[in-house]
Amino acid sequence: MSTALADSGELGLTDQEKQWLSKHTVLRVHNERNWPPFNFNENGKATGMSIDYMNLIATKLNVGVQYVTDDDWEHFFEWIRSGSLDVMLNIVNTPARREFMTFTEPYLISPAGIFVTRDNRSIHSLDDLNGKVVAVTRGFFMEEMLKKNYPGIRLLVEGSTLQNLESVAFGRADATIGIPGVMNYLIDTHFLTNLKLAGQANDKRLSSVMSIGVRKDQTMLRGILQKAMNQVTPQEMKLLYARWNLNAQHQSLPAEMTDEDKQFITNLPSVRVCYQEAAMPYIGKATGGGYQGIVADLMRQLEKQLQVNFQWIELGDSMGSEQALKTSFCDLLPMVTVNSERNSFMRYTSPYLQVPIVLASLHDDLFLGDTSQLKGQTIGYVPGWLGLESLPRRYPDVHFEEVASLDEGVQLMRQGKLDGLADTVPAIAYGMQQYGWSDIKISGRFDEPLLMSMGVSQQKQQLQAVLQKGLLALGDEVPQQIYRQWVSVKYVQPFDFTWVWRSAVGILVILGFLGYRNKQLRRFNRQLERMAVTDALTDLFNRKKLDEILAEEQKRWSEPGNTCGVLLLDLDHFKQVNDHYGHQVGDEVLQRVGQAVSAVVGHGQTLGRWGGEEFMVICPSHSLGMASRLADIIRREVAQLPPGVSGVQTTSIGVAVSQPGETVVELVKRADQALYRAKQEGRNRVAVASISVESMHSDMPANIPVERRGSDVPTK
Repeated sequence: MSTALADSGELGLTDQEKQWLSKHTVLRVHNERNWPPFNFNENGKATGMSIDYMNLIATKLNVGVQYVTDDDWEHFFEWIRSGSLDVMLNIVNTPARREFMTFTEPYLISPAGIFVTRDNRSIHSLDDLNGKVVAVTRGFFMEEMLKKNYPGIRLLVEGSTLQNLESVAFGRADATIGIPGVMNYLIDTHFLTNLKLAGQANDKRLSSVMSIGVRKDQTMLRGILQKAMNQVTPQEMKLLYARWNLNAQHQSLPAEMTDEDKQFITNLPSVRVCYQEAAMPYIGKATGGGYQGIVADLMRQLEKQLQVNFQWIELGDSMGSEQALKTSFCDLLPMVTVNSERNSFMRYTSPYLQVPIVLASLHDDLFLGDTSQLKGQTIGYVPGWLGLESLPRRYPDVHFEEVASLDEGVQLMRQGKLDGLADTVPAIAYGMQQYGWSDIKISGRFDEPLLMSMGVSQQKQQLQAVLQKGLLALGDEVPQQIYRQWVSVKYVQPFDFTWVWRSAVGILVILGFLGYRNKQLRRFNRQLERMAVTDALTDLFNRKKLDEILAEEQKRWSEPGNTCGVLLLDLDHFKQVNDHYGHQVGDEVLQRVGQAVSAVVGHGQTLGRWGGEEFMVICPSHSLGMASRLADIIRREVAQLPPGVSGVQTTSIGVAVSQPGETVVELVKRADQALYRAKQEGRNRVAVASISVESMHSDMPANIPVERRGSDVPTK
């Protein structure tokens, strides 16, 4: 863009506006750390659709941009107020923000979607969220809108959109609401594949109507930005949308069929769809006839959308796919990547699927944290329609070798002739399942993903236009749903685990498939391990973890001189709380009690939720007196909690200490019997399981009864 553009009159700037620009040659613009694909930071560089849009505006105005990166919107608001930040991108115009900001007209509109875990069958709409916990980002407009318009929704305020999704994935929240494009991008790149889009938030107030915002007293800057935005052409916007694969959901291209399009489809007997050979899980022949795979499923959806007939043709070795297209033997290649060498004879649709290219190896120590680590390594790849032949050009320091198939590449790795194998996540995942590659690990991900498009002959412009409109009408979510079904469902179902392990291992499998960054893998592994042993409501250890600890303790107390105390707590009259005040209040009571007991339990002792309204404390090396004193402290702490909606909450506690030769089942049974007696004799008290006089320790306090005495702790 010419440096004289801002002065040429093309933007219609006034003399005052031109003078303002001459004094403000660099605009300070907000950049978020993790809100892809609109506004995020990658390797220290601001990137995303909104960033590209701002750079386009800056070019038209002939000004520079200094991006200010942070992950807290409250900080950005503070900087706008103080004048240390000039511009906020992709911001929604709300009443609260209008008190200190002014906004341009919107440049992007996106509806909101509701995201839940895959096993959640009860949430489909905003009405279903009443009484549920919904994760929102601190400072985002969604927090303001839900507080004002949906008081029945319980908000869990997090620091970022990624944290919102993690809260749902790991059971801290029931749902989160956001832009499907953003959410799906984060789900795919951060391995949260136990999440799904449950439905649309059908309230236009929750749609993200994105504008550019500036400080309220900067009306001059607002006007300048708006004039530059008015000069952004539809073609420029199309290029931005296509680059970030936002066509369908973000109103980039018209998806309506013209009369000419409809007539073209009517006169089209069938579309010959060619593929070179079976390449599962993308395309292959199904057992009962027909075709299956990611691409085959998508083509069936497109066939219904366009009301056309796709005729599948497997080319085999007789003719290459490019030759088939050039000679009009084929009308359509359903899975190609954009390649400038094909531009002379092929037209492309915009990408309909983004697939990670990963590195598979036999060893954990070969990890792709940075592509520079592959310097000098020998990596195999299968050339062909996937476009993997571009890897040698993009990574000249790596020695790439062609292999005939993934299976051949795995054999060469086992023979020590290859250090790794590059291919896409679905292809390697399918090989792991189909051929039992138990020794194969996903060691990392290459920088650029594979963008899958459809290709038609250069002469068949109208067919390309119709296909493009059909893909736009399907939207982004249909290809993503199909992809996730093949990647996350078909490779998890063969495992037969309990519901907890199916959830945890399912995510671990996908973690293994996607292999993003070493730090992220370790962090997610820790989170997944914690999820498998943590009660989602109270964030305490669950029954499974308590069972594991008790089993370990039994080995220890079987040796002479070792003991282990068990405290079994049950909330008094808890059923009445749920019946009279609802399960939401009941959940809050459980959380408050869990926090209170957690504050009392010391180092070396373990607190967990035993089930329902029961908690357990495991006390290694405790005598009966020590365990009983701890129980009474816990009882008092719970009784002294400030009254909630349901009033004062108390607890009854049964105490038992291991005896020589006793099993875990016997120990817990004695604690449970003591708890039952505490309930029978008035609640809000501690009862101790019966033991022999010989095994009682001398530090047993007189005011804590044993079962043979029949007395109890006075009710508070």
